[in-house]
Amino acid sequence: MIKSKNAQNSIKKIIIKKSKQYKQYFQVGLGTIAIGILGNEPILPPKNLEKDLDFIKKQGIEIAVIFRLGGLNKEYFKIIKKYL
Repeated sequence: MIKSKNAQNSIKKIIIKKSKQYKQYFQVGLGTIAIGILGNEPILPPKNLEKDLDFIKKQGIEIAVIFRLGGLNKEYFKIIKKYL
């Protein structure tokens, strides 16, 4: 969702640092997979969700929050199922 590579790298560095600091208490919130109440929220594409979940798993983070589960379909479910 964040287009700037510098911003993406900065967020990843923060996630890595904080996940080591807070260990099992650290959670990551990902994007929305359906339009929200405002009607203009960007949707996290399935391929990006998979990249994010892969990164999170490699960091040893056990909990990821995916917003707006009303958009859950077979494609998203197939990806999420790999990481359960």
